[in-house]
This record gives sequence, structure tokens and C-alpha cells, in this order.
Amino acid sequence: LARIFDSIETKQYDFQPPGANLDGTPLPAERRVGFIADDVKAAISGEWANIVGSKTVIDTEYLTLDYSRLVCVLWGAVKDLRAGVEELEA
Repeated sequence: LARIFDSIETKQYDFQPPGANLDGTPLPAERRVGFIADDVKAAISGEWANIVGSKTVIDTEYLTLDYSRLVCVLWGAVKDLRAGVEELEA
């Protein structure tokens, strides 16, 4: 878990939603914070592969992340840190 946690950095990015408004103008970009799916895919091993998925939007396939499953990685990292702190405090 620590290897996964250590190898993924949070990013700020501009998400450009596919499609357009009813008048044909492109949908506005949104400033977001999160992870880059390619970075997560490179960091995880086979048993964690269900964190990264994909979906097709207007004939283009995009990688997706299941953020709820990333909570398990965070949970494990916090438990490891907590055990280390308890050991230091003993």
C-alpha cells in the first residue's frame, strides 16, 4: 500500500467535458483536483486493477478512477502510519 500511496501525486487539471450546450458552444472547462488515471494505473498491481476503469464518450475511450476504492489505499497507509507513531510513542 505504501508503494501505491507514495507513487501517486495529486494534480490540478482542467477538465474539458465532451459535448456542447444547446446553442452549440463547447461546455466550459472545469478546474479540478484529483489524480491522473494513467499515473494510478502505472502504480497499481493486478489485485488493485479494479480502481481504474474506462468509459466511452462520443466514440472516445477515457480512463476512469473509482475514488471510493482509493479510500482503501488511504486507509491502509493511515493504519501503517498510526502503527509507526504508536511504536515511537511506546
